[in-house]
Amino acid sequence: MEQFRKPNFFTGLPATPKLFNEVQDYHLSKENFYNVIFRGAGIVPGVADELKVSPIKKKGGSLSVEIAKGFAIDKKGRGLFLYDAVTKTIDPKKYDLPATIFIILRYHEVPEDFFQDPKNTTYQGYQRKLETATVEITDRITDDSCIELARIRLEEDRNEEIKAIAMPKDIAKPESNEIDVRFVTWVRSAQSGLSPYLKDYLASILDETIKVANAAYDAVNLPGLRELQTFAFNARMLVQGSDIAFRDCIYLFSPIFDVNKFILQEMYDYERKAEEKKGVFTTKKVFSDYRNTIYEMGDKIKDFDGSFEKLDAILKSHKRTIESLRTLFSKFIINWEDIKVWNTDFPPVLIIGNERYTLADYIDFGDPEIVKAHEVNFKEAENLTNQKEASKYPGSTQEVIDKKITYHGGSIGFTINNLIKRRKLILIRRTDIFHGNYDVEVTIGSSTGLQMHIEGIDQKNRWRNFFIQVDEEMIDANSLPCSFIMSQGNKDTFGKIWIYQLLY
Repeated sequence: MEQFRKPNFFTGLPATPKLFNEVQDYHLSKENFYNVIFRGAGIVPGVADELKVSPIKKKGGSLSVEIAKGFAIDKKGRGLFLYDAVTKTIDPKKYDLPATIFIILRYHEVPEDFFQDPKNTTYQGYQRKLETATVEITDRITDDSCIELARIRLEEDRNEEIKAIAMPKDIAKPESNEIDVRFVTWVRSAQSGLSPYLKDYLASILDETIKVANAAYDAVNLPGLRELQTFAFNARMLVQGSDIAFRDCIYLFSPIFDVNKFILQEMYDYERKAEEKKGVFTTKKVFSDYRNTIYEMGDKIKDFDGSFEKLDAILKSHKRTIESLRTLFSKFIINWEDIKVWNTDFPPVLIIGNERYTLADYIDFGDPEIVKAHEVNFKEAENLTNQKEASKYPGSTQEVIDKKITYHGGSIGFTINNLIKRRKLILIRRTDIFHGNYDVEVTIGSSTGLQMHIEGIDQKNRWRNFFIQVDEEMIDANSLPCSFIMSQGNKDTFGKIWIYQLLY
């Protein structure tokens, strides 16, 4: 690393040309050093026309290219200024074809403002040096003091001619005599960053997006909802963990807009697949709101010009989109009363109000392996039967078939597995209320005296779901014994059991 010696002036110091040049060289060397460390080498984006190389089109073809004006930094940290466009003509005769040629930019200084003292002609010299750059075409790069702007693979056709230089049809796979910019390096230009306030604001919006997408996916497993959650999670990570530029904020929300369009289509498909799902989404006014805000957001993304006002408008559209999405799926958020008449098997995740519960364990008495794994046992139970029952829930026309246990008095025990310690637990049990209005004593681990009240009698629509809740402090192991206890002579009849725990 070069040693930097800062000029130090004092009274009586001879002010010679050498001294002033050393002062300039000091500052120039520091500037070059900072460029190498903080910028690297390559084309600087956003300056003039970014040194773009393009063919000059002429009737009959042309071997000339134009290099647009722009700015680059070489590997020594020097600024390469091309103030005006330059035209270069390629002469294939100079090369042993086929050959790859390189269009390069090299640092150059041009002396200007010549001065000569009329009284003493020994006092003369150029007062300034113009920092500029020259464009060269070569078939080999022998040093690292230049910047590549493009390369071209020159090859003659069957008539041993090269008629024209062209732009590539596929930029990722240029063909012969096409301009290849795949190996051109760029540096990052300084851009406005995000204020701490804006970072927090973006993070909060994205965090809300994650929560809504996650809850919606738990309710209805549309793949796009999982993608929305993933995009929002990655965007939040970028906002909080990297030095993202203000203008780049648009790239956080463009994919979110795209996936929202995908979710729209999935909602149509969801309804089309089954008769009973028709109108779940599309007949609701909030569905129109969701669709309209998506496309409103898309229009604003197209119009983004890097201003705070346009970004604010995009964020407001996104917030309305997420609110609409939340409302659309709110019908899948159940309350405690809904559990009682849930007429299908319960899903992997239950959204009850503002709480989300995940399925920890499940017991189907019609599956011998499940019965064995849960160590199902009976103590002093009389008139024990195990048979299939086909019945309905109130408000449903669909019959539900389940293998039910019936017993008089005594108890039925089993083990609950897959628990997480210190998390609230819900045990839900499908019950036949042909003979209802009785209490079942429930024990889970060290929790005793819990009462499950089997309310009501219905001899037509016989299925109901009843549940008990156990506080987190009582869940002190990953597996816990559980039992249903009936008083002597009383009858209990039930089917499948679902055990949920609260998700934090």
